[in-house]
Amino acid sequence: MKKMLISMLLILGLIFTLSACSNEATDSPDGTGIGQVTEIETIYIGALFPSSGAQAELIADLQAAMLVAADIINNSHDIEWDLAQNAGLANYGHAKVEIVFADCGVTAASARVAAEELISQGVSIITGCYDSTLTAAVAEVCQKHGIPMISGSARDDSLTDGEQSFASVFNRIAMSSIQETDLFLNYLNQYNLTTSAGIQSAAIAYINNDYGNTAAEYLETSLNNNGLQVVAIVGYDASSTDFAEPASRMIANAPDVIFQISSTNDLIGMAQVYQGASFTPDLALCYSGGFQQQEFLTAASELGVEFYSGVMVCPDILYDDGDPETTDAKEAAADIFSYIDQLYRQRTQQGMDTSAYLEFASIIVAAQAVDAAGTTDPETLNTVLKETSFAAPYLFSGTIDFDEQGQNSISSGYIATIYGGRYQWVFSPVNTEQNSLAN
Repeated sequence: MKKMLISMLLILGLIFTLSACSNEATDSPDGTGIGQVTEIETIYIGALFPSSGAQAELIADLQAAMLVAADIINNSHDIEWDLAQNAGLANYGHAKVEIVFADCGVTAASARVAAEELISQGVSIITGCYDSTLTAAVAEVCQKHGIPMISGSARDDSLTDGEQSFASVFNRIAMSSIQETDLFLNYLNQYNLTTSAGIQSAAIAYINNDYGNTAAEYLETSLNNNGLQVVAIVGYDASSTDFAEPASRMIANAPDVIFQISSTNDLIGMAQVYQGASFTPDLALCYSGGFQQQEFLTAASELGVEFYSGVMVCPDILYDDGDPETTDAKEAAADIFSYIDQLYRQRTQQGMDTSAYLEFASIIVAAQAVDAAGTTDPETLNTVLKETSFAAPYLFSGTIDFDEQGQNSISSGYIATIYGGRYQWVFSPVNTEQNSLAN
């Protein structure tokens, strides 16, 4: 009887194995999602984005960055990064990752429906959605089901302000405006010390929306606390197309430094007005949204202005610490980024920007979480995401570490200035002895 029972169990196990492998052909080696979870040996990561409308081209670039991340994880690459050499998750049977892309629409309601559908298919982790409102809606669904969510580039501070019910499952890699402000003030202090610039007054221009209002309020308080006189605070509507009036109000107060909490078009529009009025502050410090876009780099270069600086995440590929005998972590990050950027250019015919790089990072961290957990159990993954420091040799920071509210507590960005028609690293919060002024 005992032998018969063992035989029956073996037969049942064989039947189960054959059943589990019956859809093996649906998996694709490059990480391109097929929309249906079928195989236990593959880690399925859901990626929700508003794939239609005005942002369609941008979203396609973000998705391309995620596919580069899947390529890095699933195949062996000749770069100094263990994850990129293992051809799969080394601690999880060299399992591959596959991204299941889905359109979350442009409303919170449609985003919730799309999240429910992905979860019903069995994805282990959800990523996306770029837009902060859609991200919050998806995070609510993830909280309902206990599924972890990793946001790469959604920006609104309210996502990790401690007031949200989804903090236990939510994680955001992008810097908050509070982190950006603190980084700017550290840079200003260093700038004053090394150049004797004597910056004493500041003016703030911001988009009048939730993000802009929150960032401007914290910035004003921080500037006052650091002994800088705020001589103007100028808000403008997000739909504005004429920036003569807000830019003129900034110019009229002759600040030593200006802060721009702006998207691409308004940042360009105000830069044009500044240049036309021959207004040249010591520094213009820009929050990441508009500053990081190629359109602004091109516009600033054409205007011939070189006082703009802002937060970047993609490592400067020309970074050099000046010591021919050593290669520090930031220089290594630049080398890894250069390799990743080449893979991205093969897919998009353009260089990778910060938003795309943050979405790339979301897939990398999702894979690292499964690798560290040794399971796709959602409760375990949520614990691992909150309690693990994830190696990020592709970032100047070197690490991603989420706090209890889901905010990456390690500054993922550095200060870059526009110099000679390109972004150039000038300051980061790590290895501060190497910070220099665009030399």
